[in-house]
Amino acid sequence: MVSGEVTLRSAPSIGREMRSGLAAVLALIGALLLVTPVQAANFGAHAGLANDLWADSYFRAGALLADVDHFLPPAEPRTDDLAFSLGLAQRAWNGSRNAWRFATGWYEHLDQDQKFADARGRVLAVYPSYTDADVRLAFDFWTIRKHPFPTNFDWILADDEILTLIRGGLVATDLAGVRAAVDGLLHSLDLNNPGLSLQIQAANTYGAFYADRVRNMEAEYDRFVRLVTASYVPVLPRIDLALRMMRSIAAKNGAGPDLLTTLQEALRLEAVRPSGWMAQEVATLAVLSWNSHPQGCRCACGSSSRCARKASPACSPDRPRGTKPALTR
Repeated sequence: MVSGEVTLRSAPSIGREMRSGLAAVLALIGALLLVTPVQAANFGAHAGLANDLWADSYFRAGALLADVDHFLPPAEPRTDDLAFSLGLAQRAWNGSRNAWRFATGWYEHLDQDQKFADARGRVLAVYPSYTDADVRLAFDFWTIRKHPFPTNFDWILADDEILTLIRGGLVATDLAGVRAAVDGLLHSLDLNNPGLSLQIQAANTYGAFYADRVRNMEAEYDRFVRLVTASYVPVLPRIDLALRMMRSIAAKNGAGPDLLTTLQEALRLEAVRPSGWMAQEVATLAVLSWNSHPQGCRCACGSSSRCARKASPACSPDRPRGTKPALTR
């Protein structure tokens, strides 16, 4: 008698739970293999690839939760399309750094969807007996092994700023409804609409039962990852990085204290992000633009740059706008 048999016989309830859990996962695989592409989702691949691009919890959560419409009422709009994603980015504009990172991850989800559709087409062209769900389960399987990611997203349920960003693009679902939908995406045990945890179990079990299929799709999965990584473009700019670069360039070139102080204030606003911070940031950078030129250096043709005046004889403080310079021999 092996030790495993002793354990199961001495703890029959645990044995029943294990068998019940395996049965549920196998039933899920069967359901997924019959599901249509519109209903399917591969949450693990979204989270894992996002984590590879930027190991930030909010960026990763945005890439995952763009599929939250699977758990919202049918009357609500799609949340994984361009219109909703751009609307969410707009709502995040005056928000915290977390909001920006979340919106950027949400937008990244769209690129992953497109690249996945292309990869699925290539796989099914080579293996016509495979289904959409075969590709999704195999890609989740390889993501778990090649691009592991933290699977605890429960903290997002307590973040009202993030939940409010999602709520702002919906029609009739309140904040509690959004929270319930997010919870469903993470934990649903419905075989027709599984959450992240059940999908991960299904992918692992699929890999064990269909090892030949996951091996056949490995090369295409690797190609999918390369294309997603190469095409990443943040929908909201990294202002912090741009300002640090500007400060470094200014310091290396001996900029005066006024310029450095202005850049430092712009960095502070971006980091702290008080209420209405973006308007303050714009005003600060406008002062920076004016202070970069000598006072009064504005000629009739509209230029405020001393360099432009030197480069163009048409730019002269003594010549009315629109007149041509005299020809010289």
